[in-house]
Amino acid sequence: MRLPRSAFVLLLLALPATADVLVLANGRPLRGGVHRDDPAGVSWNPYFSRHPGMVFDTQEFLREQVKEVIREEPPFREFLRRMREVPKGDVTALVEVARWAESEKLAEEARFALLEALRIDPANEEALREFGKSKFPKVARGDPDFDPDLRAQVEEYLKLEDAAERAALYGKMKRERFIVWPQEYLDRIRRSAGEPKGLQKDRALTMGAAQSPGVYTLFVPEGYDPRRPWPLLVGLHGGGVGGREGDAVVGSGHSAMNFYVREAAARGYIVVCPTARAAPWASGMNGPFLESVIAEVELLYHVDLNRVYLTGHSMGGFGCWHYGPQWAERFAAISPMAGGGGGGWNRLVETNTPVFIFHGADDNVVGPDSDRSAARALAKTAHDFVYTELTGVGHGFPDSIQKDLFDFFDGRRLAPVRGKRAGPPGPEPASSFLAKVSREEKLYLGDPLTFGDGEEGGVKQLIKELKLGGGRAEAAATKLGELRDEASVKPVADLLRHPATADDVRVQAARALGLIGHPDALPALSAGLVSERHDVFCACAFALARIRSEKAGPALIESFAHLDRVLDGKRIGGIRIDYSDWELWLSAYRAVVEALAVAKPPGAVAAMTRSPVKKVIAGGLEVIASPRAGEDPAVPRRALALAIVAAVETIRDPAGVACLTALKDAWPGDPAIITACDRVLNGLR
Repeated sequence: MRLPRSAFVLLLLALPATADVLVLANGRPLRGGVHRDDPAGVSWNPYFSRHPGMVFDTQEFLREQVKEVIREEPPFREFLRRMREVPKGDVTALVEVARWAESEKLAEEARFALLEALRIDPANEEALREFGKSKFPKVARGDPDFDPDLRAQVEEYLKLEDAAERAALYGKMKRERFIVWPQEYLDRIRRSAGEPKGLQKDRALTMGAAQSPGVYTLFVPEGYDPRRPWPLLVGLHGGGVGGREGDAVVGSGHSAMNFYVREAAARGYIVVCPTARAAPWASGMNGPFLESVIAEVELLYHVDLNRVYLTGHSMGGFGCWHYGPQWAERFAAISPMAGGGGGGWNRLVETNTPVFIFHGADDNVVGPDSDRSAARALAKTAHDFVYTELTGVGHGFPDSIQKDLFDFFDGRRLAPVRGKRAGPPGPEPASSFLAKVSREEKLYLGDPLTFGDGEEGGVKQLIKELKLGGGRAEAAATKLGELRDEASVKPVADLLRHPATADDVRVQAARALGLIGHPDALPALSAGLVSERHDVFCACAFALARIRSEKAGPALIESFAHLDRVLDGKRIGGIRIDYSDWELWLSAYRAVVEALAVAKPPGAVAAMTRSPVKKVIAGGLEVIASPRAGEDPAVPRRALALAIVAAVETIRDPAGVACLTALKDAWPGDPAIITACDRVLNGLR
């Protein structure tokens, strides 16, 4: 049976996915993606991909076999596209979009476009007429976006530093102007205005850090304005398990950020890329950590809860398939890339959560079979999804796919879920700043109602904050260093010594002791130089150097013996070592070398010759590394060698001649090391 063209359009608009309908010459319609349409013919796939390089399950048709190609967007996505294209501040264009939405029976969308127009000009006659003059006053009452006098009071509120003055002004706005925004909403805007923008690498988690410490890399567009909600993309990095004991993580949030930052900057997305606490992402300790990261970003930055997206590449793709279905009610869409484990697709259908999947056809790291199976299953439903498979990209994440990913996210909003039935998404943003103030927010981030009141905590309060870990502990350690109160040394040293203290708290305790600079901290810091935790060890080494006590030198020299034992324990078969262990512990040797350059104790140069030069650099260990993951054993080795050269130059001990000569012999193939050694040797001889 042949249907008229209008019937195909109705079929298309009745379904949620962005799709093409290929009508064959015999009248048969094929619904999916047309990824090539030229005079020679048409290439079609059943997975809605429009990428010109799509290769999986494609069908080729000659031009004479095709009657027509219908490319249409569902009305809601067409509405979003039109809204994105409206010039900033153009009320007339917004009214035109509203009229188009009305013609498509998108009443909620039309209302949203008109309200956007009235936010720009509350007195605009055309917008008021379309919205309904009699309806608007009720909607506008108490909303600063529509009330210039109330908006001026809000601006005054945001500038006030005293909590009592803010409370009084808020009470006045509530009584006289009937403000609809809760007070904490305004105070979160105040707090967020002081948060940094741009790229922030390895930012310490604060929210819930006592239970799930870790770091994340954050990107905030330079144009970020805390007065309005912004979309948030959560990106999970790739990598895997590292270290002899399998307790290290290969990959990081800051490496994953490279995939997203260009498009995010152009389109106005906040992006957060956490560094997994363990590999793989499905590991039990990652779930609470990931939840805390998202919660922290949503409280510190103004996030549109209807536009939170999850993606990930490689190991992160597996993580996306794990957390996407599990937390489907939170995400407007998900996008697993070059991962696997797509068995949760049925949960995505159930919750109406769109999914964009990508895989390389020639991926020899993670094969595409799992994603292909998920795509085939989804193609049997009416679900909103895209699967693209390219050849010649291996395990990569091409720029064109990065663009397609953001195009997909741009057109998706969170669908409301009631029980197991999902309704259509709406255009209105949902503000993360409207959340009720929780005990956790007060504990970790501070009460937004009293933020910025200039109250400096005393030593006891700062010790409490130090125990919280994460960003709160980092700030407390800095303040303790500024106070330099002798009374703080013992409780901070006790935290460092106590075996039950969380590792990230011990790191900040050591840092605080170094900043305070009191010699009473030496015993606790020296004891920390036998830690099996790399970060605690390094923090203690740097702190000892800052104290500049003669007693610090021997402890630092003796720590080489501990590091030698640790490195021996990481050996595999006596002569091999995993790159993760190599990189981590060479940085610990470097920390001691740099600390010795500051402390300059007698025998420091001779100790460097015995341990890091002859034991490590000339030790002949074979490093098991993955070039695909960017692992180059020469990089940490060179960093350690250059630190030794710099330390010898600073200390200026005659023993430096033997040290640098041994260093040249240990690594004769590196011109940079040879040149650096010769330069310093000329000054010593």
